[in-house]
Formats: sequence, structure tokens, C-alpha cells
Amino acid sequence: MLCFRRESTLLTVLNGNGPATLYVHEGQIIHAECHDLIGVEAVYQILEMEEGQFVSQVVLEVPGRTVFMDWQSLLMEGFRQKDEIRHALSREEDEAAEVVLGAPPLPAVAMPAPVKAVGPESRLKVMVVDDSRFIRRIVQEIIQTDPVLVVAGYAADGREALAKLEELKPDVVLLDWDMPVMMGSTTLMHIMIRTPCPVIILSGFVGGVGRSPFDLLGLGAVDFLRKPQASWRKGGKADDMLRRIRQACRLRYDRIRRMKVLPTVQKPPSHTGAATSPRHLTVMGSSVGSCGDLMRIIPRLPAGFPSALMIIHDMQIEALSAFVEYLDARSLVTVRAIKSGMPLVEGVCYVHPAGVPLEVKAAAGAPSAVFRTEVTQTDVFDQFTTSAIKVFAKNVVAVLLSATQGQGLAGLRAVKDSGGATVILDPAANVAPAMVEAAAAQGLVDHACSADSLTALLQNLVRR
Repeated sequence: MLCFRRESTLLTVLNGNGPATLYVHEGQIIHAECHDLIGVEAVYQILEMEEGQFVSQVVLEVPGRTVFMDWQSLLMEGFRQKDEIRHALSREEDEAAEVVLGAPPLPAVAMPAPVKAVGPESRLKVMVVDDSRFIRRIVQEIIQTDPVLVVAGYAADGREALAKLEELKPDVVLLDWDMPVMMGSTTLMHIMIRTPCPVIILSGFVGGVGRSPFDLLGLGAVDFLRKPQASWRKGGKADDMLRRIRQACRLRYDRIRRMKVLPTVQKPPSHTGAATSPRHLTVMGSSVGSCGDLMRIIPRLPAGFPSALMIIHDMQIEALSAFVEYLDARSLVTVRAIKSGMPLVEGVCYVHPAGVPLEVKAAAGAPSAVFRTEVTQTDVFDQFTTSAIKVFAKNVVAVLLSATQGQGLAGLRAVKDSGGATVILDPAANVAPAMVEAAAAQGLVDHACSADSLTALLQNLVRR
């Protein structure tokens, strides 16, 4: 109202955290102070206040200008951020309601081993780029609990992030997808050209039509995380987030290849009649950093691919279903998330989180995927691949794109011993090459190829 009437006023806001001030001069907000914040960030902090008192008085002395956005844009952006916070909190309530209503629990997820602390000078530096102070605060609180990570700095938009990158030299950047001033996609492209480093995309909204935050996985980002919530500090979600950040820091980011944004495609008409039970099964394992490889492989699979394909992918469970929808809309084959007891169908690509135990069972001659409720020390890719041999015998192709330490080798060895075929992503182009190099050194590999040529190789292997 003060801005609309083009007044000049000092507005003081009082609540339990102390006073905050906002200067309106000739109808424009020119300066704001809120605790230790100044300028635009202080305006947003004031707009987040839910209670308190305010006093307006005539401006006797106009301070130096620290806010350069028009008041309409400030209000719109401030309330957009409030909506984002409200959306995050409502998801926490929804998750709690699901538990109360007795929704079936997910299979147990193996917890990561404790991480040893390192000295301050050896800690991995994280830069957080997000326009929401609420999200920045939660990310900081989570990272502070990790003994090997430290928040090196923050930025509220892409332009500010680019200005700080040279100084901070982070080991990884957590980058919001949707920001004012400069979008996450533009910021990412500048980072990959000017100061390359691993980038993890943060987003609270992943559905809908049009542009998608998953597009950034093809532009050079190494992983995707739903924006964290305060409740993540309980139940292991924060631990999983920290593990993913640590793994991203150690990737060979110099090997990351960008690609054009994938277009949506029109799937061919489905064949009439019953779904075909597969005679062959292709199992693919991928870890943090391999999203771009999957985006090169799955959309190239032809309709009628002569095998069922199971991808064990290390992606945050909260994001995986949206990633499956994204791939399905851009692939000729059907891409879907697996459900326990779901029969496997030839020509369908299934995607399953690497933290949830899974195995193949045969019932009435039809193979199906079944969740295992107990936590085991066996890697999910190794566990699933070994169980597949009992059903498909030598008609199994095992593909290892990447894996974390100690994973993937048992599955490749079991397939090779049974007479199936084993494939790895070329170690020379791999962003996480340790385990594929170990597989090659132990003689467990029949073929090594690039992501671009993998689809053709798989078709030839299955036909043989």
C-alpha cells in the first residue's frame, strides 16, 4: 500500500527476533535490514514473518540504496519463496499421514557405513546456490553433521554464483534449477565452460510439462536431489544426501559430456494380445554420475527390444519415479518403475533404486521381480543379477556402467561363470571408473564400449 501510494516511509517490524527495518522512498523499496541481512534478502526475510507488530514513520534520512528490484517483483518473488517453503512442509505432513494411514512400507534400505572425520583443510567444499534461505539453512544444517564436508559459500542466484566460483573453488555445487536473475540451466552451462566441477541439481518441483530439471543431467550435472526438508535429519534421508554429495566430489568431472536436451517422442502403437514373457534379461547397474549415460542409452533402445531390461540405478528414491516418467516420455520402449511381484515383460525397461533389495523369482513359468524386506550386505545389483541366473540361466547380459567401492564384481562374475555376457562402460570415458577397471583387471569382462554404442551391442548379444 505504501508503494502503491508512492509514499516515503520507514517501516519498522517488531517480533521476538528483534526489529527489522524497510525503507520506502517515493513508492519504491530502496533498503531493508533484518538481523544480519541487508537488501533484497532482508526484504524476503521480513515477508516470511508470520506475526509481530509494525510501526511506520516519516523518513528523516534516506540511506544508501541496496534494493534495485521494483516492489511488484519483490513481492511476487517473496511470496513464491513462501509457497516453496509451504510446499516442502506440506510434503512432510503428507509423508507422516501415509505412515499413520498404514501405507505399505518400502523395503528396508541398507544404511551407509560411518564416515571418518578429516581435518578442516582436507574437507570437501560444497557451494549452495539457491534463492530460498529456508533451503539454504536446511542444507547447511545437514552438511554440518558430516565430518568430511563443509559449506564453502552460498549464492542466491546464478549470477552471484558465477562471481564467487573462482574464489571458493568448490568440490561440488548444489544448484537450484528455478531461480531469478539467471536460471539453473544457464548457470550450469557457464560453470561447465568457465570453472568445471561436479554439479548436483536441486529442485522441489519435478512434474508437469515443458522444461524439466532433468534436462540439466544432459547438460553436465552429475546427480539430482529433491530439495531437502527438516524431517530428513531423521530416518536416513540426510545420510543418503550426504553420501551422494561425497561421491559426486570424487567423480572424474573432466570426462562429463554434454548432450542436446532430449525431445519427447510418440511411441508406436502397442501390439494387441498378451504381453510376452522374456527369454532374455539384461541387467544394468549405475551409480552417482551415470544419469547422463542412461539418457544416452535408454532413448536409443528400439521398440520391440528383444529382452526385458532391469536398471539398478543409484538415485534418490524421492526423485526416481519422476526420472522414470521423464525417460519414458523420451523413449520408444516403455520405461517404468518396478513394483514387487510385477511380471517382467519383453521390450520393457524397468528402473529400480539401488538401495532397495530386489530379486527375480519364477512363478508359473513367468519371471517377476520381488522386493526383499530384509537388509543384506550384498549389493542390490549383485543380488538381483545372481538371482536372475537361477531363472534365465545363460540368457543374462550384465552391464556395469559404474558402481561404488566393492560393488558390481560379484554380479559380473556370476553371469560370466553361467555362460552369459558381461559388459562394462569404457573405463577411459567413465566418470566413476574404479569398479569397471577392477572388473577388467579380474578378467570378468567380455565387452567394453561407450554409452553411444551400447544399445547396438546389447541387441547383437541378445540375438546371439
